[in-house]
Amino acid sequence: HLRWLQKEVGFRTCRFHAVFHDDMDVVRRRSDGALVYQWHHVDKVYDTLLSLGMRPFVELNPMPAALASGSTTMFDYGMNITPPRRWEEWGDLVRAFATHCIERYGLPEVSQWNFEVWNEPNLSCFWTGTKEDYFQLYAHAARALKSVHPDLRVGGPASSKASWLADLIDYCSSNSVPIDFLSTHLYPQD
Repeated sequence: HLRWLQKEVGFRTCRFHAVFHDDMDVVRRRSDGALVYQWHHVDKVYDTLLSLGMRPFVELNPMPAALASGSTTMFDYGMNITPPRRWEEWGDLVRAFATHCIERYGLPEVSQWNFEVWNEPNLSCFWTGTKEDYFQLYAHAARALKSVHPDLRVGGPASSKASWLADLIDYCSSNSVPIDFLSTHLYPQD
């Protein structure tokens, strides 16, 4: 379906939920507590998008069960919407993911992608943490991405109804956290 749609419309990017969903099998915890990353499902999706002439607009979410502080999920497909148990592990996941993307697709390609931290964290159906928790999530992700390469583009808050935009700018400015773009969602009923 996407191949047909791409021929008809010619999209430049594709944004979708759940690149870190447990169905994508990106991270698991070994019996000794160490995290193991694997990217085979992500590679299949991104390989396909790129073969169709689309770049991923990467939405960094949801929280993999191996990292999650709780078990609250949303909708029928069970995206975990809790903060991480350990903030550093979230940063490690994002860093490992960005490193893999550059190794597989090259910096010239990946530096054209947008990495958006989470989706609509201002809505309780998408995020169980507080606004301050989201800012920590954002900071760990942004610093992890920039530690891989400063040309990687990071932004957010991908909020609903233009919420938290000024707050995120203020937070990033006050705490020397990188931000390259702002994102929000407006719907016809807003």
